[in-house]
Amino acid sequence: MSKLNLFKSVSLAAIFTVGALSTTATFAYNGEPRVLPEQGVDVTNAVVKAHKDIYDGLLGDITSNNTLGVKPIVTLNPYGTAPLSAYVGFWNEDTSKSFEVSVTSKNSTVPITLSHVYTPDTGANLLVVSGLEPDTLNTITVKESDENTPFSYTYVYHLQTEPLAPTDAEMVDGEYVISGTPIFDVKYSDSDFSKRSDGIYMTSYYGRGHYGLDNNGDVRWALTNDVIPSFNFNLVGDGRYVSNGSTVVDNVTVSSPATNKTIYEWDIMGRVYSVTNMQYEAHHTTILVDGDSSQLLLPSEKSDYNDGAELTREDGVSIIDRATGTEVNYYDFSKLLDSNRAPTIINGDGDNRNDWAHLNAAYNDATQDLIIASLRNQNVFVGITPQDNADATISFIAGSHHEWSTELEQYLLTPVDADGTALYNLEDTADIDKADKEFWTWGQHGVTPLPSSVKGIVRLAMFDDGNYRSYDPDLQLVAADNWGRYVEFTIDLSKMTISKDAEWGKELGGIFYSSYVGNVFRDPINGNMLINSGGAMVDGNGIPTELDSGTGPLDPDVDPYTSESRPIFVEVQQNEDGSYNKLFELVATSGRVKTPDDGEGNTWRIDMEPVNNFV
Repeated sequence: MSKLNLFKSVSLAAIFTVGALSTTATFAYNGEPRVLPEQGVDVTNAVVKAHKDIYDGLLGDITSNNTLGVKPIVTLNPYGTAPLSAYVGFWNEDTSKSFEVSVTSKNSTVPITLSHVYTPDTGANLLVVSGLEPDTLNTITVKESDENTPFSYTYVYHLQTEPLAPTDAEMVDGEYVISGTPIFDVKYSDSDFSKRSDGIYMTSYYGRGHYGLDNNGDVRWALTNDVIPSFNFNLVGDGRYVSNGSTVVDNVTVSSPATNKTIYEWDIMGRVYSVTNMQYEAHHTTILVDGDSSQLLLPSEKSDYNDGAELTREDGVSIIDRATGTEVNYYDFSKLLDSNRAPTIINGDGDNRNDWAHLNAAYNDATQDLIIASLRNQNVFVGITPQDNADATISFIAGSHHEWSTELEQYLLTPVDADGTALYNLEDTADIDKADKEFWTWGQHGVTPLPSSVKGIVRLAMFDDGNYRSYDPDLQLVAADNWGRYVEFTIDLSKMTISKDAEWGKELGGIFYSSYVGNVFRDPINGNMLINSGGAMVDGNGIPTELDSGTGPLDPDVDPYTSESRPIFVEVQQNEDGSYNKLFELVATSGRVKTPDDGEGNTWRIDMEPVNNFV
């Protein structure tokens, strides 16, 4: 059975053992797994069992009487989780056949056809159909081929779908919806689709589900949020994805800590294959280990969410076995860096020293033998070298040179130009401010690898949120004067230098500033940059603002009592001369400006947080 290949694709140990949340700890080498008795794959999970039973039942209903031309069994949304996906059940005797499945949108300006090729098994088959539109009588076309005759037969089916769930601007039973369907507003679309990355854009919204949009910005796939959590998701091969985050039950977002402690593995049909209980929260992105598809890598909480059992939190990287769900390695960055270095105060956290790092993304680079992690509240990304049965070691620290301890200064990278010449005198106040504004990252997210086969040369990209862009209160930027950006760097480990290779985002100004979350992806086929300013927000008057307008430099023009998330997605083409062309821009909104929490969970803080890569 072939896999559905339809989408813009991306890829993306111990410190201690504890007993029953005891505050006592036995320290071991930095890399040893923790003792986590509650961790592992939930082999009795009711959702996994129910979904398997549904699949087996649908497959078992197919007989030799059910061919594609006679009595095919069409089932829309069989698991109740993917309202724009369906199965076509049919019987097949000829394994030399293949089938091209396509759905064409009803867009009156530029209809877009999404298709994939399916190779059947002998006997019963469930043909995956995705790319349907909501509230539409969709036309599904299946073209049959064999070894001698391409597309000798064509079968056509019609399938009516339901509307998507209401938006926050709508009322149900006299109450406004909370965590409803986003409203997607296309601001720009280049008419030459050949410039675009193949497939559709797939994004995740905290507490609102996952959505896939075509090049017109029309919704062509959706995953509801009542079973499979939404906060992020990543492709892990074999047509499967993993995610953790939050769900919505009875119009209330259920998030930290319960659902962030589970990792769901699922497919495009919304079928759940496994649920892993992490015991402690997974924080942001879960990805495959580079070079080993049997393992996952993710930022991990040190203990239960802010329970006081540990002095620090959100500062570790965990590697787990996919088959068992148990930890293989754990790396505690508080044992490698200085957890007493003051964090940037972001989003009303105050002087929250226990969240000194806020480690929000990590990946391993098998070529360089590194684990690279983003520490948002330190405004740095850091490379460490794991060691077998020994402590991990620091390889580099990339970020502002502000107030590092003497023993860590040796790992700080020097910014250079393409010729290797230092760009700034980091002892000079004016040059420090220049580096802060144009080079270093602030509150970065989505750190992701770029190809490099040369040992000692690290290439990577990320979303630079831009929080304040200075440690000096007199030089910090308000949101309206700030910006978010896609940025690429190359690190030369032998010279301990870092150069900036590409960036885009400042062109959009304050509306592209994101005080939290965000993500990027560089398409390896056409080189396009896919950028998500996931935490972009405005007040009720449309002025860019922070997630918490009482944090950081105050903008007297901002209304601190109203806010709305307006994350922006762009696809950008980089030309040979170094210039850029914007190919696509889309803004997602809730449709309703909100006020601080009214006690009913109705707050801008639960608004959209699309933090996943485009896949």
